[in-house]
Amino acid sequence: AGAAGAMRVKGVKGGARSDVRERLCASVVAANGALSLLNLCIYLLDRQMKAQAKAFEEEGGFTERLYRRRVEWRRGQGGKDGA
Repeated sequence: AGAAGAMRVKGVKGGARSDVRERLCASVVAANGALSLLNLCIYLLDRQMKAQAKAFEEEGGFTERLYRRRVEWRRGQGGKDGA
């Protein structure tokens, strides 16, 4: 039986019973497709989180990077701002 059996009854006299099996089969296919997409999303989000964690460890957070850029800019000014 199962999904393969539901596919075979198409065209065979069965009335409402075959309609129910066809709809059930379509529902199973839709549910499996949704689960596959969810698994893909989870996998991609996991990869993104790992990449962001690695970047954070290597480059620091936003405040740390902003501070570095500000210090580099001030060094590049060399006291040109008149202060």
